[in-house]
Amino acid sequence: MTTPGALGSALPRVDGRAKVTGAAAYATDVAPEGVLHAALVRSTVARGRVSDIDAAAAEAVAGVVAVLSHRNAPRLAWAEPPFGERLGIEPAAGHFLPVLRDDEVRFDGQPVAVVVAGTAEQARHAASLVTARYAPEPHTTRLEDALAGAVEPWSSARRAPGPRGTPEAAFASAAVRLDADYATPTQHHNPMGLPATVARWEGPRLVVHDATQWAQGVRAHLAWVFGMDEVDVRVICPYMGGAFGSLLRAWPHVVVAAMAGRVVGRPVKLVLSRAELYTSTGHRPETRHRIRLGATRDGHLEAILHDALQSTSRYEEYAEGEVRLTRLLYACPNLATSYRLVPLDVATPTFMRGPGESTSSFALESAIDELAHELQLDPLELRLRNHAEVEPDSGVPWSSNELRACYRVGAERFGWRERSPVPGARREGRLLIGMGMATSCYPALRSAASATVRARRWHGRSPQRGDRDRPGHVHRPGAGRRERARHRPHPRPRRAGGLGPAPVPGAGRLAARRQRRLGRARRQPSGAGQVGGPARRP
Repeated sequence: MTTPGALGSALPRVDGRAKVTGAAAYATDVAPEGVLHAALVRSTVARGRVSDIDAAAAEAVAGVVAVLSHRNAPRLAWAEPPFGERLGIEPAAGHFLPVLRDDEVRFDGQPVAVVVAGTAEQARHAASLVTARYAPEPHTTRLEDALAGAVEPWSSARRAPGPRGTPEAAFASAAVRLDADYATPTQHHNPMGLPATVARWEGPRLVVHDATQWAQGVRAHLAWVFGMDEVDVRVICPYMGGAFGSLLRAWPHVVVAAMAGRVVGRPVKLVLSRAELYTSTGHRPETRHRIRLGATRDGHLEAILHDALQSTSRYEEYAEGEVRLTRLLYACPNLATSYRLVPLDVATPTFMRGPGESTSSFALESAIDELAHELQLDPLELRLRNHAEVEPDSGVPWSSNELRACYRVGAERFGWRERSPVPGARREGRLLIGMGMATSCYPALRSAASATVRARRWHGRSPQRGDRDRPGHVHRPGAGRRERARHRPHPRPRRAGGLGPAPVPGAGRLAARRQRRLGRARRQPSGAGQVGGPARRP
């Protein structure tokens, strides 16, 4: 039996019915028997010490079971891995936030206490009654106020490579020069689903329902913090509710929920409020860019100099690599890049939709547009004249590069020929209509993964993995395409769970590799098979 090709066909969404009917259980929906609810008390100063915590009023509220702070919270192992040996989603250097371990306040909004009660309303009300007093210390939260403390990243992989050619001399002698500064602000993720954790202890074992993009990372983090073997930690996340990068790592509320569950001896649910997302699950860091471009009169780049600054926290070094794009996008014989971090008294930033490339491309492409204006040259033509036919640093040919074709098709479809080079030349009623373009790219990363495939007589194959990518890619990505490509009927939609080693989500690397690996899996007479080892290149 043959079926039409999968591309363009309407295929059943494996998790669609559960989501639209409300049957999908997110972490916020999990309610084990005897569950208690937790609410956090957060600092109101950016830096200092907690000098006193008065929880008497909170403890008197009906339903309150416990109020934990650094004064009475259990001492955890906090066994951090060495610098450079951490998970790919953890900052390479610095220290995890030791939540409720000491009296030090590192940023405004840091958890300083947690209230556990019978209902969420009781917990939130009691948390509002906890009074914390502080001994404030001088703090810096504005990037411009801390530029003198800028440092290169600890990880050599994040540092900017050395110069190419003689960029300073080439810029000084260029016929046309542009020297411009650009800034991008802090940005917050705000996914639809609120981050939530439900933790329960089964003797020495910890079971956590968590909204996470990477269950393996949460499991490893909890094992480090509590001094446990990873096999004794189970993390469950069938649905996520959105993240955009904010739920790649385990945040302090996950540790607090597990800590509180151990103290009270019952399951504990902790759901962050919408307001708490601004201090609890990371953010896109601030950046500052100085870009200098030197070019000939006919629009050929002779020098590119890009100096980038990025904010991070004082207790962890989060680095994105703000100048990678600049080094590969255009052919230019003379280039120099620098990248430094500015520690601030803020929570640690994290990944957010194209981390590094999105902010650096804004700066670089803005400068390219300004150079085109100075040259009185079409912005698209300027990019075409400086298109990198090979990888600029190494001279190695691209494995694939369709950027020229992309430019051509985009110009045709958007009517680029109708664009006027004069700003404000096109009007529609009261509106000024502009037309612009920009170029960006993002790496396609690869790493090892594995999956379990269970063969069942009446129900076909049931893949099991331990990864969680974006909401639209959680359950069996590409299952329909795989079956159609082999001219087999599309299997009945079924959702599979279970854990297995999986790579860090992101950069589109999960779906492609999973489809290829699962497509090679063989059915075993015993009903189960293992797929492992590093992914092969296509």
